[in-house]
Amino acid sequence: MGLFDFLGDPAKKWVRETALKLEVDLKQAGLCGVRLGSRPASLSRLGPPSNRHPAKRGYYAWNELGLDAYSDKDILETYSVTVARKDYEPETAPFPGVFLLDGKPVALSGTTRREDIVRLLGEPWHEYSDPDDDEVTLTLWYETRTLEWVFEFLPAGTLATVIVSSPPDLAEETTRRFVKCEKPWPP
Repeated sequence: MGLFDFLGDPAKKWVRETALKLEVDLKQAGLCGVRLGSRPASLSRLGPPSNRHPAKRGYYAWNELGLDAYSDKDILETYSVTVARKDYEPETAPFPGVFLLDGKPVALSGTTRREDIVRLLGEPWHEYSDPDDDEVTLTLWYETRTLEWVFEFLPAGTLATVIVSSPPDLAEETTRRFVKCEKPWPP
């Protein structure tokens, strides 16, 4: 127990705005108007996270909304959005909100397939397949120097999770090696 743990986690005092529009803006790397690179406290309108000690750990989960946010040094770096309920995370509900691309809603759901993503965004910068993984068998990466979109698919071939990160995970050579990406960085 830390010296000031008795004060509690400040994120546990956040109050959810009931009229808040649940939106993930892919191009703006934003969740309900809060862009990556902001402070996690900007997400207070989502209400208290469902996990323990979110501010201390830099990991904020709203299981009932299908949302996770990750921060480093009190700066938001990643949003992870559950699109379909997964057997390996039964406590996490699918995201009930909308995805935006160029300010317009895009249909991403638990029935979305690889070809739907490619039709929407073009061919991915990198694709990794692991048929032996019983959780995520296909992952698509769309990259810029500063922003990454990741689409993870279940063994059935349907979309499970959308991840938006800045800085991109594939900027790290060890990550590229792990997912068998031989392309040089940056894209």
